[in-house]
Amino acid sequence: MTRFRYSFLQPDGTTTHEVAEAADLAALAARLQRERRYLLRAAPEHSWRALLGGLRLNSEHASMVLTLHELGSLVKAGLPVDRGLAVVAELLPEPGLRAALLRVRDAVRRGSGLADALAAEPGHFTALHVNLVRAGEAGGALDEALLRLAEHLRQHENLRSQIQTALIYPVILMLVGVAALVLLATVVLPQLQPIFADAGRQMPLPTRMILAASAFLQQFGWLMAILLAVTILLIRRRLAEPGPRMRWDRFKLRVPLVGPVILTVETARFARTAGTLLKSGVSLPVALGLARQTLSNSALSDALRGAAVEVRGGKPLTDALRKSGIFPGLTAQLVSVGEETGHLDEMLVHQAELFERQAARRIETLVAVLVPGITIVIGVSVAGVLAAILLAVMQLNELAS
Repeated sequence: MTRFRYSFLQPDGTTTHEVAEAADLAALAARLQRERRYLLRAAPEHSWRALLGGLRLNSEHASMVLTLHELGSLVKAGLPVDRGLAVVAELLPEPGLRAALLRVRDAVRRGSGLADALAAEPGHFTALHVNLVRAGEAGGALDEALLRLAEHLRQHENLRSQIQTALIYPVILMLVGVAALVLLATVVLPQLQPIFADAGRQMPLPTRMILAASAFLQQFGWLMAILLAVTILLIRRRLAEPGPRMRWDRFKLRVPLVGPVILTVETARFARTAGTLLKSGVSLPVALGLARQTLSNSALSDALRGAAVEVRGGKPLTDALRKSGIFPGLTAQLVSVGEETGHLDEMLVHQAELFERQAARRIETLVAVLVPGITIVIGVSVAGVLAAILLAVMQLNELAS
């Protein structure tokens, strides 16, 4: 939790200044909105906790969520869009996003629609933002469209944060293990070499092998680093081509433990995006096209492109998804229920929530398997180096006796 100094607008029009704790700016704004009060400006208190929290608060994604939520709240309260944009721009710490909002405000004042004004800022607003806002403007529910978009981005960020948080411990464990190995091989073992040289005796074979590997890395490590960087660059360039990228993404979906996680996360992302767009009045083919842009796996993206083509031809989305043969069976079943009942948007959002919970469980399972595996590999490696050191020490004891 972070302590904020903030000012807000009361229902009677007066401005009040307070200090309170909240998870982030978006949470503070949401709490005030529930109390029918509207945030004007806020800043974290100057403390080491606030500085640590600022690493997250100053991200443009968090600011984008705050922007959309606050703008939707202000429009819902009856404030004109241009004034709402000006108020929200004052809340943002990022100068780039603030300047973009002010340009959008100027365009709106010149008579442009909000969606068209956002489309003129592709560096900050994507096609998803533009189409949701355009649908909201066409349906007379701009405030609901903005609030729905803010919630969509918040849920998307929550899922991404869960994945990143789950991978922190395995990465730290691996780095510590590698550091321990490097320390033993490059600092501890070389100190024994002069002792054996003075005694005119040869070090044990395992110790000599590790020292040789250490010397090779110290002498040619820079060359290996360059070769590794070039190899990674070539692989990335190769994977940028459609054919190899498609084969690689299909392979990732077949990898045990990892594949199900990727499939679940990507399906949840597609379902939430498409459901949010449909709720705002976007047509199904357009919603599928925009949802496809949010997917990082080209195999799933291509399957969704084929589904959009089938839907444009008049076929149900259920049949198109089943024909792709790549999405989970539950996806087609829930979509079928949604199409039969006429509530496809709600079923897609429900499916997204279901798959997000499933993704969290699968990520926990993956980490539960990954951490012991890394521990065993690092432990065996460190034990091997320690064994080589102990062999050398035992041989030194024999020489001394």
